[in-house]
Amino acid sequence: MLFLASPLLMYYSRYIRHDLPAIFFALVMVYAIMQYLDGVEKVKRKPYWLVLLAAAMSLLLASKEVSFMYIAIFGGFLVLYWV
Repeated sequence: MLFLASPLLMYYSRYIRHDLPAIFFALVMVYAIMQYLDGVEKVKRKPYWLVLLAAAMSLLLASKEVSFMYIAIFGGFLVLYWV
């Protein structure tokens, strides 16, 4: 709670106000990827993590143009992980 009410974070958020949704949806994507990869077997992998990943990716694409770079970075990680 104190993290949200910090005057320093509030001051700097004035300058990155357009980046905050992109950062949030990128973090949701990272969380969904890690939760999906946490299941070792196909039985443990839940498809709702993929749905959350797709929703976060769609909202990220709708929020800012930098999202293509974020998706390329996360996609490169997944390609290296599965190779």
